[in-house]
Amino acid sequence: MRTAARWAGIAWFSLCGLGGCSSSSTSTTTSGYTFLDADSFCSSYVTKCGGSGTVASCLETARALRVSQSCADKMKAASCDDLLGKGSGGTALSDLCFPSCNKSGTATCESDNQALDSCGSDSRLKVFDCTKSCAATGATSGKPNFSSTCGTDYKTETSTQPICWCVK
Repeated sequence: MRTAARWAGIAWFSLCGLGGCSSSSTSTTTSGYTFLDADSFCSSYVTKCGGSGTVASCLETARALRVSQSCADKMKAASCDDLLGKGSGGTALSDLCFPSCNKSGTATCESDNQALDSCGSDSRLKVFDCTKSCAATGATSGKPNFSSTCGTDYKTETSTQPICWCVK
């Protein structure tokens, strides 16, 4: 059985449902990206700021996000308005962490096939690490047939759009 990572929406973190994305040939690189401090972010976003969802659902998404170092640094000092996307501070943080993209509803693989770029319905680009995305679905590298790579095919399975292949 294969499982493509699917994510719950979190305010301006709403994501393209990976099964519903269309493909694109553009490829980028994750060079210079780091991981978001998901535990701190989700605790602040949900508990302190009253953001939607649960800490657990937030962590499923946030642990797989790759962001720029400047975004990770700004997140540490972000106010609730920033995290909830309110006002100019929220817009600036959203612009910094998730730049605009022009092909809403598309997904592409990074050139190393280890990450998926998703241009969500909000026209914001999110970069997901496939290994961490797969781990969130319960697939781990210790299990047989674990792939955690991005692409449109894996062994005999195919997809019409790029996905992180998580095989359980």
